[in-house]
Amino acid sequence: MCDNQITYYVEHGYGHKEVSTKCGTTDYYGEAATCDTCLENRQGVPHGYCKHGVRITQYDCDCFACEMGY
Repeated sequence: MCDNQITYYVEHGYGHKEVSTKCGTTDYYGEAATCDTCLENRQGVPHGYCKHGVRITQYDCDCFACEMGY
């Protein structure tokens, strides 16, 4: 991943707040934060995830679609 910052706007009271995180870390929603540049370079698949967006564990991918060969 790179050193780009990703900004999210999340609900906060009656408005929103700005939350920033570094590309490649966990975002506000608990998913992998990936900037637009890295998404374009990897065709939308962040590091550590299968092509369906499921986290790959140290043993295998727990993705039903991968297991079925899709």
